[in-house]
Amino acid sequence: MQCAQAVLRDEISNQLTDRDVVTAIYRRWLAGVPNSDPGSCATTLLVAACTAAGNVRIFQIGDGIILARTTQGLRLFTPEKAGFGNQTLALGPSRSWSAWTTGSIQLNHPGDQVLLMTDG
Repeated sequence: MQCAQAVLRDEISNQLTDRDVVTAIYRRWLAGVPNSDPGSCATTLLVAACTAAGNVRIFQIGDGIILARTTQGLRLFTPEKAGFGNQTLALGPSRSWSAWTTGSIQLNHPGDQVLLMTDG
């Protein structure tokens, strides 16, 4: 989580594509892995980065759910899973861009919210 925070707190992150943000998160995470086996430090990551203007960028790898509730209704960002419930992709063993879910939403009204839910 600290890797994602460091990347997204950087002023330039708003100018980066989602793919570039994901790459920066992965590289920063990999630099902190204490041994040569990233798979031993695999983790789920759910991130919602919100600006003061209410612009929210969503990033997810692994299990869990990201859901937004606004005056427009509910919006599920997490794609439906196929396979068994205990099979998941994670930061570490999954290096593919396609393992990530990204998106954005605008929070305009009091009560608009983004929920990040995971079992870990």
